[in-house]
This record gives sequence, structure tokens and C-alpha cells, in this order.
Amino acid sequence: MRWGVALASILASLIAAAAAAQVPEGDPAEARRLFELGVGLIEDQQFAEAAATLERSLAIRESAPVLYNLGLAYRGTGQYRRGLEVFARFLEVAGPRHADLRGSVATISGELQAALVNVRFEVSGGATKVLVDDAERWAADGVYELTLDPGRHTFQASREGYEPARREMDLGRGERVTVDLDASQSPLPAHLVVDAGRPDAEIRLDGADVGRGRFEREVSPGRYEVRVSARGYVAQTRTLELGPGGRERLAFSLAKVPARAENPSLFSRWWFWTAAAVVASGAAVGVVVLTQEPDRDPYYDGSLGYTVEAALP
Repeated sequence: MRWGVALASILASLIAAAAAAQVPEGDPAEARRLFELGVGLIEDQQFAEAAATLERSLAIRESAPVLYNLGLAYRGTGQYRRGLEVFARFLEVAGPRHADLRGSVATISGELQAALVNVRFEVSGGATKVLVDDAERWAADGVYELTLDPGRHTFQASREGYEPARREMDLGRGERVTVDLDASQSPLPAHLVVDAGRPDAEIRLDGADVGRGRFEREVSPGRYEVRVSARGYVAQTRTLELGPGGRERLAFSLAKVPARAENPSLFSRWWFWTAAAVVASGAAVGVVVLTQEPDRDPYYDGSLGYTVEAALP
């Protein structure tokens, strides 16, 4: 980097003269002013400011000297890929008068190329958006080959309903790495709301009591059974499947238990008919006892396990 800066300083006057000889396109005076300012910033090693200034000069008028110094500025900022692009354009634009700079550009470009980072980026899990340094690059799973500048980089694979899979890495000059990301690794919770329709209604989720009247919570994705019940009302049960990041609202409207079912008559109660059967059975046993064994004790343990009185008619 130091010898590049020194070379830029030594050739600054030559480049400035060459720039003045270019055919003007736009405002040549402003282009030259920005060019000279950019060269001075390179000498002061203010590479980012130099790159911005020389880009403005280039926008007014493209010339080989501006391109050459702009490539040096990008090399100083660590933006090697952009520097290579600028140097490649320099080789297209430079005429015979810039033959002395062509060799320098070839040498610098080789150094920059060797310093680039090679990344093998493997994405899986149904990704729908793949980002590198927060810029979208692809929209599906796949294996991608990347060439990046050395430094800190971020890699991200996203899928709806899942937390983005993301990695941040510091990559050194000339490094070769493989980055694996699974977009389905971290499913987001689902949001479930249950409105029972009555403040006193019990809400059960997969058999567990979770509240009365209303339930709202984030739950893990999966299949659930929701049951709502209240005294005097017909209970209702629903089954639902919640996907990652999904939202579901269940609204219940409980119907009252029919009056006949709620207050059954005497003749519809189970214990009435059971008792009637017992009495009838007991009467029959009594008859048998009186008829077949008149001398037996007045009390007899019947075959149904209860005691009847022999004197019963």
C-alpha cells in the first residue's frame, strides 16, 4: 500500500498534465479541480474521501488518470473488487501515452485478486431470501460461490415463519471458507387466541386447564385440541394445526343444555329404574322364600347382594 501511495505522489504531476490534455466532456475545470483534490487526499492517505472525490470527477469526465487514482483509492479502503473494476476500465481507456501505468496496473490488480476471499455458501431449509452483507442476492436454497473483499461479512437465509439463520464472520486476505445456513433451524412461535364466548367458560388446551373466558398466548407450532365448557352448556371441542409464525383465533358460542336433559323427570333418572328393579327382584325373592322355605328366618340375603324381608308381599 505504501509504495502505491508513493507512486501516486510521484506521478501526480504527470497525471494532472495528462488529465488536462483530455477532450473535455462536461465542465473540465470542475473535473480537474476534483481530480487534483482527490490526488491530494490519496497522498494524505484519506482514501475514502479520495474515492468519493474522484468518483465525482469521473462522473463529469472519464479519463485514464482519474481511473488510475480511483483504483488506488479503492485499494486503500480495502474495496478490492471495486478497485479491480476500475483498473479494468483503465486498461480499456488508457492510450499509448499511459503505457508506463499499464504495467503498474497489472501488478496491483494481481495483488488485489490474490487478496480476495473465496466463499462457498450452502443454503438449505426452504429459504426464500438469501442475503450477503444485508443485500439480497438469491431467493432459494442452493450452493453459491462468492468472491468478497477481506473483512467482516454477514450471511443470512430467511424463510417465512422462521427466525432468520445468520452468521457474521471476519475473513482474512486470500481466505477460503464454507458457510452453511439452514433457514428452517429456528421456527417462530405461533400466536393462538381462544374466545370462549362466556367469562365463566373453562378453556382446556390438550387437556390442560389454561384459563377462563379468553386465552391468548404464543405456543409452539404443532397440532392442538381446544375444549371449551361451562356449567349448563354443551361443551365444544376443536382441533387445529398451527404452523411456524402462524396466527389463529377460535371463537366459540356455547349452546345451553336442553331443559329436558338438564332437569330430567323422575322416570328418566337411572337410579329410579335401578331401584324399581331391586324392589321387583326383592319381591320375587320374597315370594320364593315364602313358598319354598316357609320355616326359614324372616330375613334372607338375596342373590343380588342385599337383604329383603320375607314378610314382604
